[in-house]
Amino acid sequence: MIISASGIRDTFEPEAARGFFYDLGHAVGTDLGRPIALGRDSRPSGQPLALALLDGLAASGLSPRYSGLCTVPVMAHAVRSGYASTAIMVTASHNPPEWNGLKIYSGDGMILSEGELRALVEKAGAREVAAHPSAPTSVKHYREDTSLLETYVRDMLDIATTLGARGRQSKVIVDAGNGPSALTVPRILKGMGCGVEVLNPELDGSFRRPIEPLPENLVQLREAVPDSGADLGVGFDCDGDRAVLVAEDGQVLREDDTLALAVDYCLSISAQAVVVNRATSLLLDHVCTSHGVRLIRAGVGERMVAERMIEVGANIGGEGSNGGIMMPSFSLARDGALALVLILAFLRREGVGLSELVRGYPRFHLSRAKIKCDPDRVASALHRVREAAESLGTVDVSDDIRVSGVGWWALVRPSRTEPVIRVLSEAVSEEEAEARMKLLVGVVQEDI
Repeated sequence: MIISASGIRDTFEPEAARGFFYDLGHAVGTDLGRPIALGRDSRPSGQPLALALLDGLAASGLSPRYSGLCTVPVMAHAVRSGYASTAIMVTASHNPPEWNGLKIYSGDGMILSEGELRALVEKAGAREVAAHPSAPTSVKHYREDTSLLETYVRDMLDIATTLGARGRQSKVIVDAGNGPSALTVPRILKGMGCGVEVLNPELDGSFRRPIEPLPENLVQLREAVPDSGADLGVGFDCDGDRAVLVAEDGQVLREDDTLALAVDYCLSISAQAVVVNRATSLLLDHVCTSHGVRLIRAGVGERMVAERMIEVGANIGGEGSNGGIMMPSFSLARDGALALVLILAFLRREGVGLSELVRGYPRFHLSRAKIKCDPDRVASALHRVREAAESLGTVDVSDDIRVSGVGWWALVRPSRTEPVIRVLSEAVSEEEAEARMKLLVGVVQEDI
């Protein structure tokens, strides 16, 4: 089981994991603020795991609010808007369908820290051993409360109105990836006055394309946008925090472009400090410099970015590798739908196509790799990387290693969601980015 500030993830077999999720629900219901809401994404194991959590919550003496199928941004907004004091989302984000897990938002609306989550897991494990090997099969029926979805859509349309994004007759093709973005994004777009076509809207637990919205997984969207004459397309992952744009000519934009466009538009309205993570493109440096504002880099992970945003009072931020925007006034989770609304407002104001808007930015090239690694070997591998990095440029060590110079950076970090080490390298030239990435991959592989 992987436990981190990104939540819990594993390849859970629902029947075998029922006792653990029941006791975890009981621990959450006992220790965290009430009322408590719960939602899930569309993975096949989502419903039985959600049911076990609901039974555990109920056993702690409360009546949980079950929202059924929804996105992470919906659940995070539930806490930030005051609908719930704690929100649980059963999801494994962009991991393959056989994975599942959960994210918990509580208190000020931020995802739980790794320490807080581990304490709940330990309490659940201790209770399971002491009380029973597995929870009883549920016989309860939990009515799905769709009011949370309604509130999210309404509040997003209020933002669209404030930004001047409503009324533009854009045509947008949404690839929901068989995830619950199909329940929110088309409604938001139609409420804004857009024409909408939805690909992969089925929520039956079967995924017609790989969950992660990488360019190679968005072939259908890349073909549909120019063929239909749409203004743009957008691809989502299974929990709705990630958004990847496709321009009217079929070009798939980098996730960093999604963040840069949204931030650029926001800064044109109110120029304040921006927070992004250490793996975000130099494109954000360009955007912030053009507005004369400070760019602050936090550690990789939604929690780290959110903490830094609150600390410095930033109104907008995010993670370039994700494409989801974070706005504390709305929620402290990455939100792909919010990024889309901001970009549509930008396009409406400028009166140009997405490809033309993007051409106005400098281009940086990103090379990336991921290497399977036994968790016991991570520390040794990072030590070797640090030694090698010191001869390359300025080294910045956190729970990962970032090395940088003029017009380039590279990052080596252990994943918090998979047993892999990720290597990223960005530079002005593709050859330079690729060469530096291969060099660091070689260093990691020598050790492991």
